[in-house]
Amino acid sequence: MTSQMPIKVLFIVPSLRRAGAETQVVNLVNRLDVNQFEKHLLVFEKELDLIDRLNRDYVRFHHVLRTRRWFDWNLVLMISRVINVENIDVLHCSSPFSAFWGWLASKLSVRKPPVIVAIHTTISRGLKEELQNRIVYQWILRRCDSIVFVCKQQMEYWRERYHFLESISDVIYNGVDTDCFEPNAFTDDGRLFRQRYGIPSYATVLTCIAGFRPEKGQHLLVDAYALIGNTNIFIVFAGDGQTRDKIQDQVHAYGIGDQFRFMGEITDVRPVLAGTDLLILPSTAVETFSMAMLEALAMETPVLASNIGGMSEAVIEGKTGSLFRLGDIENLASKINALAFDQSFLQEMGKNGRKLVVSQFREDQMVTAIADLLRRVAAGRSTPVCCSDTDTR
Repeated sequence: MTSQMPIKVLFIVPSLRRAGAETQVVNLVNRLDVNQFEKHLLVFEKELDLIDRLNRDYVRFHHVLRTRRWFDWNLVLMISRVINVENIDVLHCSSPFSAFWGWLASKLSVRKPPVIVAIHTTISRGLKEELQNRIVYQWILRRCDSIVFVCKQQMEYWRERYHFLESISDVIYNGVDTDCFEPNAFTDDGRLFRQRYGIPSYATVLTCIAGFRPEKGQHLLVDAYALIGNTNIFIVFAGDGQTRDKIQDQVHAYGIGDQFRFMGEITDVRPVLAGTDLLILPSTAVETFSMAMLEALAMETPVLASNIGGMSEAVIEGKTGSLFRLGDIENLASKINALAFDQSFLQEMGKNGRKLVVSQFREDQMVTAIADLLRRVAAGRSTPVCCSDTDTR
């Protein structure tokens, strides 16, 4: 009896910038069983911030740069060549944008492997992105073999707009390595983090971990703090990006710079989370089922987030954190006032958060579900094995 050959999977992601969806792809590719899958990862943009986290002993990396802004036929040809040369069985594309190039390359290739698309966004950033979905990407999605959503509410949002998704969509929750994000192992690191950034031990630390982009909503947190004005609260921003200077100018215009800390890019969020009392995620678009949210909950740090995407499927009101109305500065300030000074309540919600993640949002659960989907699609069975019936409450 001969052993079954590994399924050859080509994962396509635009970049390896330090962000939630990209982190999830790297973790997934690293964790898939090498005895069952031959793993390839293809990136077509320049950013490779996470490349050192990729286990290149077991993952074949392909960096194929896109050189044209609009349509790059050469990129399609190069992806098609990888499919043919490596005898790829299945494509897994992260985002409709990746699927656009991957699906075209699949159809051009000799093998014509099936295509899975993982969608990590909910509300579009603006009219341009919404039009791209309606005019271009939906027609690619219609021809793919499976669409993966990362939470139930996201799937419902997309299905309301594109009814064809009902027959080909799965829910597979993002997951976090709860052994890696073990709060008891970072207690001292949390204290050192506070000392390093001159934050008093008595202070309440609110942290926002996100790239500085308009949709991440850091400006809302600054405005909300200006309404509160309590010097026992310190705000930490971890991340970098295009709007950082603008946010720093906003802080200084209010004259509240002493209460803010800008860390820039960080490679390990765990010491920061260990020294944080409440994670704030004030996103106004795109955010769906945040990896920063899951990592914080795994570290027993409760979360205050805008009510967007599927955040309410893990941020359960009064149990693991709280939600505020999308874009509502006064509601955000009110929520901070209600939570920031009740340390026992914050600690209780943090413990509940870790229990929830350990129970339902572990990385190994995510990897197992995606492995099952890859096997099913490779075998030509496209009926969803949706895990959306899981009760997250």
